[in-house]
Amino acid sequence: MAEENIPPFYQETKKKYPQKILEVWFQDEARYGEKGRLTSVWVPTGTRPTAVRQTGFRNAYIFGAANAETGEHVGLVFEDCATDVMNVHLEMISKALAKNHHAILIVDGAGWHATSQDIKVPLNISLLTLPPYCPELNPVERIWLWIKDHHLSNIVIRRNDDIVTIGVNAWNKLTKSRVKSICGNCIPSLVMN
Repeated sequence: MAEENIPPFYQETKKKYPQKILEVWFQDEARYGEKGRLTSVWVPTGTRPTAVRQTGFRNAYIFGAANAETGEHVGLVFEDCATDVMNVHLEMISKALAKNHHAILIVDGAGWHATSQDIKVPLNISLLTLPPYCPELNPVERIWLWIKDHHLSNIVIRRNDDIVTIGVNAWNKLTKSRVKSICGNCIPSLVMN
């Protein structure tokens, strides 16, 4: 890649950590719960499918981070969306990185990470905030669509069901190859060792 085509933040991070191999990761959160979605389903010709659309109020959040190039992904499911949860997620991402790697973690401008004074960013991660109102720049948004379409739609969450377990099971359906196929063509390669 020509030097003039490398984003400035990437260049600055590379200068700051010259001995490290840089990885580009994307992070986002998705809410899911009893206000489910309806999606298309296969049915025999001539029949009309039926689905129940739930209208409850319980929900939870999936915190997800992915490396679109390698397919590595780290998720956390929690009932709150707050800085404390984001700190736990950052620590999990940090532990997923190889010892000689440094991640540029691209996040949106949500208050619980971008502007929070209580955020604790590990030493092997640098945060880069996306411009406001630009979810299409974050490939993790495509992961949410896939998870919701394939694992969180056309379902009914009963009162005694653990809503967090449902989210964990949905996130655990992701594989490296699935993440690469969903997100891999979203960004240009920035592997510059």
